[in-house]
Amino acid sequence: MNSGRGQLLLELLLSVAIFVAAAITISSIVRRAQDSLRQARDQHVAADLAQSALARIESGLATPESLNGPVPDWPSDDPDAPTGFDDAPPTGAWRIEIATEASAFPGLTKVSVTARRDDSTLPPASFTMHQLVRLGQNAVDTVGRDAAGRSR
Repeated sequence: MNSGRGQLLLELLLSVAIFVAAAITISSIVRRAQDSLRQARDQHVAADLAQSALARIESGLATPESLNGPVPDWPSDDPDAPTGFDDAPPTGAWRIEIATEASAFPGLTKVSVTARRDDSTLPPASFTMHQLVRLGQNAVDTVGRDAAGRSR
């Protein structure tokens, strides 16, 4: 009779151990999935910020110098006013870094925009875009010309 009780206790302990191991494994998988989802969302936010900055530069609404630096908070005088967007504005400390360099194409400048999060408590997230942009209405191509403006 004692061996039956001992066997039942052993089966119970084994089933509890299997249940705990399965719960720990599932919890770990869910945590990794949440981290991956957060990282993908942050990459998407960085890509959206970089693309928006590049679009503003390309349209002439902003200059590379005016957008370079920390991303300002969402502009709104009334926080309850409808914005027309489904998503909330990006949260956290985001920064835009813009570099320009001459291109081989007349009147076009290579603009590189990098959006990155400045928050050291979160995993890093950044996205870089490169595009040829006509800066200004009367952009002058000086690539391949000397100081006097003559072709080399």
